[in-house]
Amino acid sequence: MIRNCLIHSIFIFYFNIYSFCDDANFPIHESLIPLASKMGIELLDTCPNKYDYIQLSMYFECQENLTFCGPASISTVLNSLHIPRPESSRHQGYKLFDQHNIFSLGDSPPKSIQDIRRNGMTLDELASHFECASVQVDCIFATESSENHFRRSLMKSTGSSSMFVVVNYLRSTIHQKGNGHISPIAAYHAESDSALLLDVSKYKYPPVWVKVPALYNAMSTIDGKTSRGYVIVFTPPIKD
Repeated sequence: MIRNCLIHSIFIFYFNIYSFCDDANFPIHESLIPLASKMGIELLDTCPNKYDYIQLSMYFECQENLTFCGPASISTVLNSLHIPRPESSRHQGYKLFDQHNIFSLGDSPPKSIQDIRRNGMTLDELASHFECASVQVDCIFATESSENHFRRSLMKSTGSSSMFVVVNYLRSTIHQKGNGHISPIAAYHAESDSALLLDVSKYKYPPVWVKVPALYNAMSTIDGKTSRGYVIVFTPPIKD
């Protein structure tokens, strides 16, 4: 009962955020189900695999600019894990991962903050930035894996409070405006085979449920020399 109350409280928080910025959002295609809709709520209510939704909602960050979907996803996920946090100058020295101090993790970041401002982040760069935080990371290129493997990863991660999936996909493939994008997955609804995409560019799109085959197809698109895909981030090491 307490868990259900918490979930509904978090939903109300997000509903309030998106209700006042609907005019700024792009139209949502009929194949996508907004979380802030009757069907979206029903999917979340009947979804057992939503542990990640609770954690990610508490630490959700909107990307600071048009190319910072990677840093926003990284800081959201790292804050959701039970790991030590660095001091944040953007929060008066309190300890929290943010979209700037993640570039101070490890010996040297794989890509500078200036480069990401110009060009964004690829899948392997996303994985490398996570590794700088000393968490376990599996980087999966969609063309080298399978839809079923992705589905199993979603079921495993969203049923755990210490494991998260972050996807890199082409927006246009799922009927959204824009190009390549990165965001975490917050829940998986097995009966409808849908994943809850917690979009970090909330000024464009709210969280939406998207069919797994459609999302995998969007991850199978080419970005440079490789395909897009997803990373699995977890701690401690997961034993099969």
